[in-house]
Amino acid sequence: MPDAKAREIADDAELIVNGYAFKRIGDRVRAINMRTGKAAVFASGNEMIETSMDDVDVSLARKYLHENARFME
Repeated sequence: MPDAKAREIADDAELIVNGYAFKRIGDRVRAINMRTGKAAVFASGNEMIETSMDDVDVSLARKYLHENARFME
């Protein structure tokens, strides 16, 4: 991902963990892998409802969100 785009995503994020940027959008959370630009959207309970990530990225994003969601409040 180009540096300018990664910087824009980072500036907009509420939380960044190990290269994954997280932002609340209503009752959902968008996760973006800042290395690849691929994204996932999680509903409450960390249920993935939309993604362009592979299974490994989704698993990591879900784990990071679960472990760090309290820092987004």
